[in-house]
Amino acid sequence: MALQPSVLWDMRGDLRNDAARELDERVASLEARVRKFGVLPDEVRALEERVAALAARARPSFEDFHTLDARLSVVDERVKCLGPLSDLSERFGALDERVRRLRDTVSVQEDRVEATAKAQTPLLEDFRVLEERFRRLVSAPEEINSLKDRVDALTRDRSGVFQDPSQWCFPGVSRSDLFENPLGALEARVRSMAEHASQSKHREMHVTATLEEFSSRMAHSDQRLETMDARLAGTLQRLAQVEARMDSSRSGQHAIAEGDEPDRETLSSESDSGTDEWNVHLGANHAAPESKESYRGVSLASPEVSTRLRSNTSKTSRFTTIGFALGATSVNEASLHETEPYKPPWVEALSLVAKTTSPESAQIARAESPVLEPEVSRSPTRSANRETIGRSASRSVVSTIRWLPS
Repeated sequence: MALQPSVLWDMRGDLRNDAARELDERVASLEARVRKFGVLPDEVRALEERVAALAARARPSFEDFHTLDARLSVVDERVKCLGPLSDLSERFGALDERVRRLRDTVSVQEDRVEATAKAQTPLLEDFRVLEERFRRLVSAPEEINSLKDRVDALTRDRSGVFQDPSQWCFPGVSRSDLFENPLGALEARVRSMAEHASQSKHREMHVTATLEEFSSRMAHSDQRLETMDARLAGTLQRLAQVEARMDSSRSGQHAIAEGDEPDRETLSSESDSGTDEWNVHLGANHAAPESKESYRGVSLASPEVSTRLRSNTSKTSRFTTIGFALGATSVNEASLHETEPYKPPWVEALSLVAKTTSPESAQIARAESPVLEPEVSRSPTRSANRETIGRSASRSVVSTIRWLPS
């Protein structure tokens, strides 16, 4: 039974498709092996051209496929013979790695060279300027001869600028060789200028550091001045309070001087109540301490003194504890009364005691009246008097009188 032409044509088409598929697989494997070994012979190029031509044709014939298959077999055999080239491929890979490392190193060096060139650009510009000046000097021999004459004249003159040639040329270069190497002299001059500039920079840094230290010290001094201002303001405020207390005590004394004295029985009952405490500590200038009820021979428990002190205490509320010096008998009373020093309340009390007792006690109280220098007083009007009293009473004993309100 004969086959129909359509069936034969279909079978031929299937065979052609199978052959084309197998041919494509062999070509792909061959290309992979060629890429692996890094070899691309002329046969492979011709095969690729043939495959491209076959692909360009619409319906290739069986003869073309057989010819292509035969040539592929030959190429496959030749590629199999190139098996030892795998070692060469590995060696080529190692060589390629070394070349890559060298290329990286060279690129780093090129970057460094480029950076160095950028940094040396100002020096190159200076060198170009010096080179241009040298060319001008070489092109002007008459000017060089005149410069030689001037240099000789200045060298012969002891008061000239160029007394020592080593200051303006390289060390070891004689004056005769100076004009043979003028560029060296110029380079030495530039070098000295650079050193001078560096020294100026160091001086500027030192001056800057000194100014910063001075600024910090000024800031510290400003802080201390502010602290002292605050303390001075507090001292002035306390001084004003002391002055106010002094004024109140003086007003109380005037009130006592103008008031009437109570009877003796009331004074004796008030003196026995024990609310007023007197602590008088006598110093080394006296032979022996006296009792608490007397001071320098004057009875403190007398009715007149008790009445005036109690009245003064009730009017001025409270007196602070005041330290004063006793025994300042060498002080000139005339010099004290010239400046009218401040008289504390206890001096007024002693004067009242002297008036109410015998003439001998009054004479002793006036002769041995101590001088007070309050601890809180800082008035500048009493500074001279205070110095005089301090020198005369250097060995006096500090006593404390504490007055408590009734």
